[in-house]
Amino acid sequence: MSVGQTIKHKTQAFKGRVTHRVGRTTRNRRLRREGRTDRVSGNLKQSGRQGQGRVQALTINAPGGAHVGRTPPGRPERPISRQESTAMKQTSVRTESRKSQS
Repeated sequence: MSVGQTIKHKTQAFKGRVTHRVGRTTRNRRLRREGRTDRVSGNLKQSGRQGQGRVQALTINAPGGAHVGRTPPGRPERPISRQESTAMKQTSVRTESRKSQS
């Protein structure tokens, strides 16, 4: 979140707190309502921006990292057919048996 946006949202929340206080002091329902809406709106905007940053950090730090939404490294781009799967298994069994014979 940019510094300008942060200041803007915090100012809106602060203005809401002040307006709500003035409305409470003067017993003016309209001012209380406006203050509450400004305060909640400013706080939601701040938390929404923070949430976006947290989600981005989670996706980058997640297993697979920046590969979220794409095929992770080491996995084929397309599904493997049964024949290819069987051939791969047979190849791995052969190499393991050769290693055990040595």
